Amino acid sequence: ELSLVHKRRGEWDEARGLWERMARQWPGDLFALEELAKWCEHRIRDYRQALDVVERALERGRMTPEEREALLHRRARLCKRCGLSEDGA
Repeated sequence: ELSLVHKRRGEWDEARGLWERMARQWPGDLFALEELAKWCEHRIRDYRQALDVVERALERGRMTPEEREALLHRRARLCKRCGLSEDGA
């Protein structure tokens, strides 16, 4: 919740730091990984790094079909931005 407060306030370094710590402490934390991917894509425009984070999230395994579909949609968009096929090649 604190990371979202920082995000709403535009305190991006603080929010990103929390998401990174969460992802390190709980590697399968879908929330943290998704927020990191959004940050990479929209704030720093590092599409390759965002794609790497999405791939980590997809490897997580347990997620709802809706969560998986959202990640696949983000992945497809990022692959296009990186000039890659949807399988990352």
